Amino acid sequence: MKKTYEVEHEWAGSMKVEIDTDVMTEAELDEINNFWGNADYRLAMQEDNVLHAVLVMLLFEATCVQLEGNLNLHGVVEAFNYDANCGRRGIEGWPKMDGTQGIQIVHFEGMVFEESDVTVKDITNYQEVTA
Repeated sequence: MKKTYEVEHEWAGSMKVEIDTDVMTEAELDEINNFWGNADYRLAMQEDNVLHAVLVMLLFEATCVQLEGNLNLHGVVEAFNYDANCGRRGIEGWPKMDGTQGIQIVHFEGMVFEESDVTVKDITNYQEVTA
């Protein structure tokens, strides 16, 4: 059965992920979660829901990938594809995100930095106040 989940961070972006539970089983999710350190902590933070623990971790991984390469949805999905010829060879510990392994990122809205959001200040004569 396929289910769709929305994963949101307050300011870092959001994504929609489709999970085929016939393929991406709880055992598969456990394998992903346990590949990384602090697996028990992640589970505790998500009230022992391994799916939620993996999806939270996936949002952060996808956001890092998106920022590093200034990628769109297609680029983020391809970054997880270890068969792709896009300068990457998948991401260690993660399956493909194109649906072939039971998980697909179907929408991704990452962080966007606009030049107009950045300020530059001359702090040459700045004196830090110390107590």
